[in-house]
Amino acid sequence: LERNEKIKENDWCQYLMRYMPFEEFLDAMTKGNSFRDFAKRLGQRVSGKMMPDILSTLQNNDLARRDFNQIRELLGLKPLRLSKAELPESEGPSGSSKPSDERRKE
Repeated sequence: LERNEKIKENDWCQYLMRYMPFEEFLDAMTKGNSFRDFAKRLGQRVSGKMMPDILSTLQNNDLARRDFNQIRELLGLKPLRLSKAELPESEGPSGSSKPSDERRKE
């Protein structure tokens, strides 16, 4: 119970609880295995409310990612990092997984 109270104090949780019940938020946090998957799970749950672009927020906001991962830590889960496909500058057709090792800076 104390864990849930700490989660509810987190800015990321407070931000999204304006759009959904805590239990649904927690379910998506627990089951999401990437930022994209988390955003997709939330999009399926929220109906009729104007929901912010969750993936875009996580892609572009370091504090949002920090708060997101603080909640994962409280849940006993590993932190998530943006995958190459989730990086804002590499927005392309979904599902494309071109190796970009050639562009790596030496």
